[in-house]
Amino acid sequence: MTKKRGKLVLSIIFFLLIIVGGSIPFLYAQAYPTKGIQLIVPFPPGGSTDLTGRVVANYLSKKWGQPISVVNKPGAGGTTGVVFALQSKSDGYTMLMNVSSAGTLNPAIERKLPYKWDDPTFIAQTNISPLVFVVKADSPWKNLREVVEDVKKDPTRFKYGTSGPGGPSTFAIAQLFESAGVDPTKLARIVLQGGAPTVTAVAGGHVDFAAQNLSEVISLIEAKKIRGLAVTTSKRVKQLPDIPTGKEAGFPALNLVGWNGITGPPNLPDYVIKKWDDGIREAIKDPHFVEEMERIGADPAYLGPKDFKAYLQEQYQSAFKIAENLGLRK
Repeated sequence: MTKKRGKLVLSIIFFLLIIVGGSIPFLYAQAYPTKGIQLIVPFPPGGSTDLTGRVVANYLSKKWGQPISVVNKPGAGGTTGVVFALQSKSDGYTMLMNVSSAGTLNPAIERKLPYKWDDPTFIAQTNISPLVFVVKADSPWKNLREVVEDVKKDPTRFKYGTSGPGGPSTFAIAQLFESAGVDPTKLARIVLQGGAPTVTAVAGGHVDFAAQNLSEVISLIEAKKIRGLAVTTSKRVKQLPDIPTGKEAGFPALNLVGWNGITGPPNLPDYVIKKWDDGIREAIKDPHFVEEMERIGADPAYLGPKDFKAYLQEQYQSAFKIAENLGLRK
């Protein structure tokens, strides 16, 4: 009887350990998050990704009852912040507010980048962002065609600003001038480490033009520090209804649109992915969240984990072809 009883006790203990062990992920999933979260923004404060990250962090902080701190880690055109996030512990407490430049454009240009476009865990797209081609407010250029005609005469006389090697201006400017028969590599490219510094450089006359996110340019356009000549969307944006689309301006090839989304370190647990995905999907349906996003010039546009990754794969492949064709890849 003693031996049988001992075996029975051991069997029960073993069974309980299996049950308890199997329930641990469930318990973590129920509890997450139990402490503050860092949301890494790989650019300085004031740019579109920073502004978007703060709207997302504020919404989810209130929803989850835990602080989400936006942490700016600029440098190397977004690479510093991305690498920091990717090398963080895969527990859901360090996440990345990803962006088109760092997420797909930089990897398309830089062969030796210390990460690949598909290294992160993909969770959800939060928004898309129209680009606006801008010049200084007192520029003699009144429309996009005048810019192109002047640049055609001698491209080497002009310089454009961009927020990183793979910043939106890099590709939008390439789209525009290649379609007009101008070699965009002959223009001087000035990398300014962020969208806010880029549009400030346009306003100050330090660069001739740029094509940056709506959220980064709108305040300076309203303050009459810079002038918008075209937007990259297929329709005019309601915040700047007087500015034509690239197609209306005569250059339909100017159609690059930025994006933002939540990604994280590799191999994030499923419960973390689900928590963030559910949170973003619900946010997109919240009128106050939508209003806050539109206020900063972002167009809410949700994609879940699989669709988000598939979309970024298309974006990367398209950017790769442009970079190769224009000799930008290095």
